[in-house]
Amino acid sequence: MSSLGVSMEQNAPRTLHERLRAVIVANIGSGAWAPHSQITSERELCQRYGVSRATTRKVVSDLVHEGVIYTVAGKGAFVSDRPFRQELKPLTGFAEDLQGQGIAMGSTVRRFERIEADETLAGRLRIRPGSAVVHLERLRFADGKPVAVQTSFIPEHLCPGLLHIDFSRASLYETFRGEYGLSLGDADTVVRPDLAQDWEAALSGGGMPLPVLRTFQTTYLTDGRVIEYCLSTFFGNGFELTVGSSAHRGVCLSPTRSEAFHGRGESGK
Repeated sequence: MSSLGVSMEQNAPRTLHERLRAVIVANIGSGAWAPHSQITSERELCQRYGVSRATTRKVVSDLVHEGVIYTVAGKGAFVSDRPFRQELKPLTGFAEDLQGQGIAMGSTVRRFERIEADETLAGRLRIRPGSAVVHLERLRFADGKPVAVQTSFIPEHLCPGLLHIDFSRASLYETFRGEYGLSLGDADTVVRPDLAQDWEAALSGGGMPLPVLRTFQTTYLTDGRVIEYCLSTFFGNGFELTVGSSAHRGVCLSPTRSEAFHGRGESGK
């Protein structure tokens, strides 16, 4: 069982609930409590900090709901894997974002082919139906753990020869910039919570039902042409999206039937 490395006195004197929550989160964030280690028991938390059992249970319940810890029947509460943070920010890649956090990235290419755009896809890419499109589907890993499936559709006339590049290693956005000299402008992103389909749960290694976060993104060049339409599925509660509040990165809650979050940013390359 993990020992207590942070005291209540080190936190702002707010409510007991807030202070106890801050202590637990600080111990996890500092690394004093490692992923999958058992946290201090409710009884010890109550005795150490002079809080009621009801308050302690509420704090633990809230942290379980947030995915910070998890419980095992008859054994207690344990530290979850650290969540992977993906920022919706102007046109940086999935791998670039997570590597910046010291997370080792990897990809497996599941499909990589030339297809013809049907009317729906042609409308999203602003090309004529029947035009050649590169279809790229990748399973993405973070620290060896499968975290997402991403499916990209790219107008082939903007990137001739794209099918010869190894995207198990290469970054799609860096390829756009470096190999083709394309200037990426902005992106529209829609984010929706959902439940995984059977094949997605199998790829994730998790059981059903599995919560997922789906993003639907259209990326533009600076001249207004669409360079990519991307569908991403992020697995489970081990992932969080952070959305900026500046004018360029603003996100609003749209009152649609699906209650999707509509934003401007990038959900992963």
